[in-house]
Amino acid sequence: MNRFWRWRPAFLEAHRSRKAWLGLLRFMLAWPVLALLPALLAYLIGAFIGAWLLRGLDILTLDFWMVFRNVFHDRMIFGGAVGDLIHGIPDAGGFVTLGIGTVLAGSWAYRTPLMSWITAAPRFRWRLVVWGFACCAAVFAGGLVLQGVISHDGYHPDFGWAEDKPRVIAFYLTVSVLVTVLQSSAEEVLFRGSLMRQGWMFVRNGPVIIVLSASAFALAHRELDPPRLLQLFLAGLAFAWVAMRSGGIEWSMGMHAAWNLAFDFITDRSDLSLRRGDHLGVVSQWERFATEWAVFLVLPLLLIVTTELVLRAPRLRAMVDLNSNAAAEPGP
Repeated sequence: MNRFWRWRPAFLEAHRSRKAWLGLLRFMLAWPVLALLPALLAYLIGAFIGAWLLRGLDILTLDFWMVFRNVFHDRMIFGGAVGDLIHGIPDAGGFVTLGIGTVLAGSWAYRTPLMSWITAAPRFRWRLVVWGFACCAAVFAGGLVLQGVISHDGYHPDFGWAEDKPRVIAFYLTVSVLVTVLQSSAEEVLFRGSLMRQGWMFVRNGPVIIVLSASAFALAHRELDPPRLLQLFLAGLAFAWVAMRSGGIEWSMGMHAAWNLAFDFITDRSDLSLRRGDHLGVVSQWERFATEWAVFLVLPLLLIVTTELVLRAPRLRAMVDLNSNAAAEPGP
């Protein structure tokens, strides 16, 4: 093991196998049937549900099939917070189904328990999820306040959704929390659970595995804006580091949910979009990057620092239920 990587990732070592290539072949055969096809069906069902909710709440009075086609193809024919949420329902359904199917395929292919794809601890650590959520929420709020003091550009608090009709607000809050938590948890299963553990069977280098997971995480969001893509990559690095160090995805699952909910409920990004055909678009994006450093750079770094502080403090480890046998320990 190289000198840079001085601790053993128990979460990944649990899946070490002498027949890794055979397991990978079985996984590739099972994954389309158990994960991909059900995810496509779940996305289709989610689009139906989204279109039905839009009509049921009297948000849109257009033809149902027109609404369905726009939800299915992710075309914004309606705006506002609820519009963004409706487009998130098919994505959440697809990602959750894909995550469940991937774990089932991996468990069958590598002959491992289902829970081993979630954590190296003897049980699922719910307290770690809650504390991860609380820590990330505090860090995110502090980052927005700091950025607001330095510059008024970029991300800023916005609660425009609270000005809608009461029933629409209730619908938005309820469904948004459910969709966001489920989707972020599924993404942790896919990018920090399955991808990192299967990659560790073939590439025995921690930094490479973390970069691979973060790259896949960023690209999967289909963002073409370079600063936004970089932000996703840095967030992916933080979540991957947290998962490997804490011995499971519970801690990163809570952090990821808090991160996404903060973007949904607190921040306004409507003024960050650029006009198409603007020849200064790329320059404007990177100029904006300089005023958003608190969100782009400091927040992922603080998530890593917070995790390290908890890991190195015995009292904090006990308080958040961080099992010492699952967390990465110093190696030779």
